[in-house]
Parts: sequence; structure tokens; C-alpha cells
Amino acid sequence: MFVNKTDALAAVERYMALLPDFGFPNQQALREAERIVSNLRAGPLQDCHFLEKLHSMQEWASIGFSTRKFARYAGGASQVRRFALGDAHVACDLIVEHWDK
Repeated sequence: MFVNKTDALAAVERYMALLPDFGFPNQQALREAERIVSNLRAGPLQDCHFLEKLHSMQEWASIGFSTRKFARYAGGASQVRRFALGDAHVACDLIVEHWDK
């Protein structure tokens, strides 16, 4: 669990650093993404929109690090990466805006 805004933002940055590896099975990266999301979920920010973005981030990681799930999307792994990145940016914005409130 992250207790301060700086650590929470750093965790989302670590999540985003995993995204370039989308398109190939990578269980280690998937576990890291899941750990990051789980720790953020256990933090003090329990805003519904934030929790929804965390859920999406976990789902995108599951798709992006799979063998074929990303192929369901027209843009493949690249499109899934963009969706994950968008949700991660929104999560950062929500952390900045609401973490300490």
C-alpha cells in the first residue's frame, strides 16, 4: 500500500514503464502490474472513478501480456497499450487531485 501521493505516482510510472512490452507473453511483468494495481487499490483513495481506472489498468495488462488476447483489437498490442496508458494518465490525475483529501 502507498501512503503518500509521491509513492502512488511513482507506482503508476512503474506501471507505464511496463507497457512497451505489450504484445508478448510476460508473466513477470503481468505480476508486477497486478502488484502495483493491488497496492494502489489498498491506498487511501477510494474514489469510484479511480478504482474503475485501476480495474481497467489491470485488465489491459492481462490483455497486453497475453499470447493472443490483444489481437482482438484492430490496432493490436499498440492499441491496447494506448488504452492502458490513457487509463494510467487518468489515474495519475486523480491521485494528484484527490490523494490527500
